[in-house]
Amino acid sequence: MAYVIAGANLSNREAPTIAVRAETAKAALAEVTSAEANGYHVRISNSEGQEISVSDLRGLAGAEGELGAQDAAPDPLSGSF
Repeated sequence: MAYVIAGANLSNREAPTIAVRAETAKAALAEVTSAEANGYHVRISNSEGQEISVSDLRGLAGAEGELGAQDAAPDPLSGSF
């Protein structure tokens, strides 16, 4: 699922708004963290248009990490663990 991040920073005259698309929750969280560090207030939605909170995005990003770790785990039936 893709994520869309939109942000506004009214105190930054050079780039007052941003719009970024990320393909994973982990990538979206990195974009949100960077934007917030630069003073942006962000809104996040998924590719279906549902708004997502930053805390929910953190949970989704964490779940992606857990799935990745499971994918890299050895096959217990192969005898190579």
